[in-house]
Amino acid sequence: MTLNSVKYVAAAAALAAALLPMAAQAQGINGRFQDQHRRIHQGVQSGQLTRGEQYRLNRRDAYIHGQERLDRRFDNGHLTAGERRV
Repeated sequence: MTLNSVKYVAAAAALAAALLPMAAQAQGINGRFQDQHRRIHQGVQSGQLTRGEQYRLNRRDAYIHGQERLDRRFDNGHLTAGERRV
């Protein structure tokens, strides 16, 4: 590997690391919920999660989603920065 190719690989890695938080932010809360449900489903399919664990995780997500709806209802459809962190 030449010095120039090492520089290009390092630059590409730095760019990817810089863009990753923006992609996660653009995905939004609902996108993260969809990813979580996909991972739970994959865990059950692979045998890493039991049906009971799946149920518990889905109930927790339902609670969080319900809390999000309540928070949005009381702030004209928006979430505060603190609510987003939680």
